[in-house]
Amino acid sequence: MTEEILNNAKQEFQKIIDFLVKTFYEIQTGRANPAILENITVEAYGQKNVLKNLAGISVIESTKMLINPWDKNILADIEKAVQKFNNFSWGIKNDGVGIYISIPPMTGENREKTKKIIRQKAEESRISIRQTRKNIYENLKKMEKEGEISEDDLHRMEKELQNIIDQKNKKIDDMVKKKEKDISKI
Repeated sequence: MTEEILNNAKQEFQKIIDFLVKTFYEIQTGRANPAILENITVEAYGQKNVLKNLAGISVIESTKMLINPWDKNILADIEKAVQKFNNFSWGIKNDGVGIYISIPPMTGENREKTKKIIRQKAEESRISIRQTRKNIYENLKKMEKEGEISEDDLHRMEKELQNIIDQKNKKIDDMVKKKEKDISKI
């Protein structure tokens, strides 16, 4: 039973890390990255859709992307959604067939803002890990009170759980350093 609890904890912590990886992947870095655009909400066909379900998004140069809608009739809707989402001063050009996105180089100010966002997202992940740890600790203490596990098992599991948490926090720190380094290069 104790191994099952630890395995479940590992899975919960890994979900938090996986979400952070996805979040970091979507952060604007000055390079073309389709993930930045994939989840833009587009009003088309009388309902809201995510862009990746309506169009192909491809990188045509290191700082340029092409949005190629499967239905050209919604090109204006996609352009409107991208312009609304655009908080990076992208160049957006609709040529009647597709939408070209030009990503300007990052300024020093943008780099610092992006690094701040990265650190904020990392801290949100750490908070999620702490909250998950708190819930697990409470369950373990309840199990110990009810006689399902011994006091020794409780202390052993708390130590093992803390080791797992330390590893995940180190992983988050490493991810932040790598992402900040990537941003500094651009």
